[in-house]
Amino acid sequence: MSATSSRHTNDSNGNSNGGKQQLAKIVFDVAYLGLCCVASFYISKYIRESMDPTNISRSSANVRQIQDRLARLLSDRSIDEGDDDEGEEKGGTSTKEKRKPIELSEHEMVVASDNVIDPKDIMVRFSDVGGIDDIKAEIWDLIVLPLQRPDLFRSESGLVTPPKGILLYGQPGTGKTMLAKAIAKESGAAFINVRLSTILSKWFGESNKTIAAIFSLAEKLSPSIIFIDELDTFLGQRDGHDHATVGSIKSEFLTLWDGMTTGNLDSKPVMVLGATNHPYNVDAAILRRLPRSFEIGLPPMKSRLAILELMLRKQSMTEEARDLLPAVAKQTEGFSGSDLKELCRFAAMEPIRELTYESSQSAVQGTSDIDKDDVIGPAKGIKIRPVSSKDFAKAVKNVKRTGESASQFYNKKHGSSKSSRRINDLPIGGVDMKELVKGVALLRQLMDESSSSPDDDDFDDIPNISNGI
Repeated sequence: MSATSSRHTNDSNGNSNGGKQQLAKIVFDVAYLGLCCVASFYISKYIRESMDPTNISRSSANVRQIQDRLARLLSDRSIDEGDDDEGEEKGGTSTKEKRKPIELSEHEMVVASDNVIDPKDIMVRFSDVGGIDDIKAEIWDLIVLPLQRPDLFRSESGLVTPPKGILLYGQPGTGKTMLAKAIAKESGAAFINVRLSTILSKWFGESNKTIAAIFSLAEKLSPSIIFIDELDTFLGQRDGHDHATVGSIKSEFLTLWDGMTTGNLDSKPVMVLGATNHPYNVDAAILRRLPRSFEIGLPPMKSRLAILELMLRKQSMTEEARDLLPAVAKQTEGFSGSDLKELCRFAAMEPIRELTYESSQSAVQGTSDIDKDDVIGPAKGIKIRPVSSKDFAKAVKNVKRTGESASQFYNKKHGSSKSSRRINDLPIGGVDMKELVKGVALLRQLMDESSSSPDDDDFDDIPNISNGI
């Protein structure tokens, strides 16, 4: 009996030890699995944050750099306004000594990292925007003056107040964005350039928080300008086809925009400045909040001449070439400001092309034996000749206005097909299509002549230079 009892005891002890070992193994496996899950979570989070370009908070150095840059913007503005001298006269500390980092939220930090531009870093002034003196004068009264002297626009009636924002619209290349930068430069306001890449997020609700951060940051940096380029792509017409996220973004923007005017009367203004090529595609609620709009159209004769003279004022040119500028301005009817800039760049490049012609031809034809240490073209330090009248004649011949090359290619492609000729020959309602096309062309020519600026009549005696000098 004792042997049997001892055997049963040993078996029970062995089973008990085996059960404990098995339980310990299970606990170890569970703990190991949990540790792996936690480690993989933090590793994946670190990798995701490291690869996210909008994540500013991962580096304390970046945060301090952004805060110091914004604090320097505000302190420099205070010095320009004379607050620094007043503090020193009263025996207090100067503005530079009182400079403190601005407290920013995570989303404000994202907006401030790439979208806030110090007006001192903008090199464009009103004098650099040529051809729209009347519009510049009115914009100065509407925006620049209220941002510089908000005390003049406080009244009990509420009528002497600056608009919530203005809209600049017109064809591409007419200088809308350039004018917006000049407004920020002249007014000394912080320039917040709103970009869709900053607003849109794959996480639900993050876009709304970013929009709220834009307006809160603008109030902290006021006076400031919130600039939205291509306004129709961001705040276009609302309809039933909009995604719920897009609709909520637009509603959030409108709500916060209205909330800007509910602050303290002593607060400095925040203005919204929009630019678009398609004002008819902008939502009606947005247009209501942009009570003043300015069409930046294609420059007329006098404006084109002013733009050319402005762009070429520092360029080395012959006297004959400068005397030719009125003829260039007359020949470039329909050109935008950017088209004129490209024309001037073409003419200024001609002296360089002459010096490097042989080297470029050798490189194109594959006959060049230039080593990496050889100098391409003429010897360094050679003086480049001034731009001549022939350079401008060649530029007028080669540089076309925006969209003209595409239009010519389209007409060339579709106008030479047999099907298009057959369609044009078909009468519609007893009317020959060829005669109809001629009549429409004649009507359009008459309308263009009747709508031409009266200022252009003063330049009828200027010769045509399209055939060269």
